[in-house]
Amino acid sequence: MNETNNLLEELIATLDEQRFEQLLTLQGAEFDLFFASIAAQDSRWLAVKEILVAQQQVATEKVAYFETRKSEAWKQIRPHMPKERRLITFLAPIAVAATLLLTAFAYLYIQQRNFPNGYQAEIIYSHIYQANGKASSMILLPDSSKVWLNKNSTLSYKHAEADKERLVKLDGEAYFEVKSSPEHPFIVQLEKGRVQVTGTRFFAGYHKQADSLYVDLQEGKVSYRSFGLNTAEWKLQPKERLLVHAAQVSKQPAAAAANYLWLRKPLHAQAQSLSSIVTQLEAWYAVPIGLADQDMANIRFTGEISPQEDLRSNIEKICWTAGIRFTHENKSYLLTK
Repeated sequence: MNETNNLLEELIATLDEQRFEQLLTLQGAEFDLFFASIAAQDSRWLAVKEILVAQQQVATEKVAYFETRKSEAWKQIRPHMPKERRLITFLAPIAVAATLLLTAFAYLYIQQRNFPNGYQAEIIYSHIYQANGKASSMILLPDSSKVWLNKNSTLSYKHAEADKERLVKLDGEAYFEVKSSPEHPFIVQLEKGRVQVTGTRFFAGYHKQADSLYVDLQEGKVSYRSFGLNTAEWKLQPKERLLVHAAQVSKQPAAAAANYLWLRKPLHAQAQSLSSIVTQLEAWYAVPIGLADQDMANIRFTGEISPQEDLRSNIEKICWTAGIRFTHENKSYLLTK
């Protein structure tokens, strides 16, 4: 009990004045979004969610109780009030309602409640991977799962033999190939919710500026559960995309491969157009590659190119296979017949 109260006080102490006011006054969907934002920054908030929900309900019930009697009380009081004081009296019910709400939340400091799932301690991640200026090559996690990070993304990983689940936290964008282990679900913690899988391939990411989150399933099955007081769960099938923008959730067909050119994974091309191959190489190496003749765009290439090789090696392989040539000058390439 004391641990719970200490945790709550510690979390509230981390809020500035504006966010503390939001915690006390926001309602409904606005409160859900606010709570999800602070829980994403510190997952320990999830441990006190039930208390917040309970106290918000108490506050709502008290306000409702007051509102049902406000009209009757006003009718009795009004005849006895001087005219010049009626404005103050009119505002009084609003002040009382606000006081009830603030009092109910202040109760969090001293009220003791049981947690059905116990105390949730701060998560300590054992491995942290970063991709700063450019997308990363394949990262092999301790459980043999594979991850490719987009640039300016960070992945934190936690798993021990005694853990029931494999937990990662993603800030940014990544592609996952998760090693199957039904006994140890793989959880990806994102800004607005979490993705749970056992063994599958998918893209996931959160774009902070657009306030949008996506999960793009390539193979297997995943479920996504949102954060907040009114949590909800969505399940995806292969080639489905879940998009969360602000408070809106929608399902769409999986995004086209062009959306993921940043993925630094060997490409096994089967009669793929030269124009698409060039686009992929430019995304990997950030070097301009031109075609001397637009008709060359439809030349077909079959073979493997890899971002682990240097650009010149890949271009030489493509030219030898397709029977074309290239020139290199001013830090750019030109493919010719």
